[in-house]
Amino acid sequence: MLPLEFSRKISKKCNVLHLDCQLNRCVCFIQELGKYGVIFYNACFMVVPTVLISFFTGDFQQVTDFKQWSNVLFVGQFLLSCILGFLLMYSTVLCSYYNSALTTTVVGAIKNVSIAYIGMLVGGDYIFSVLNFIGLNICMAGGLRYSFLTIQGQDSPKHPTDEENLISSPKS
Repeated sequence: MLPLEFSRKISKKCNVLHLDCQLNRCVCFIQELGKYGVIFYNACFMVVPTVLISFFTGDFQQVTDFKQWSNVLFVGQFLLSCILGFLLMYSTVLCSYYNSALTTTVVGAIKNVSIAYIGMLVGGDYIFSVLNFIGLNICMAGGLRYSFLTIQGQDSPKHPTDEENLISSPKS
């Protein structure tokens, strides 16, 4: 198949998909997926690109040549990290499903701040310097302030009102 012919077929398929989505068929399909379908199709769509990228960058060969695959402790920890990765993705999708995307973003920012501070105390690879510590605290405070302002912006009324011009009702 010639590249021009292939690109024309892909273009035609995308056009058909676009027209179907405009006719609200895509919305019904996405609503039918639910939270488990989103995770499943996300994983299915990412398997092929991930394998291709790892193959072309040489990472796939490094994984197959790794000597610790026969070590039971390593395989157990690897499987545990896979399970925990799934639980992290599941909890993110579940948080977005029951709450809003904004809530998921704020929870993610708080998680990143806590991981950074725990990593400074536990990891052993953090080399303390006053300038580095101040910079990290400014970064963390900025991230939390942005999350706070984003939440406050969503809770504020759409039209600003002037409290002095409001007519107060008499108390009976």
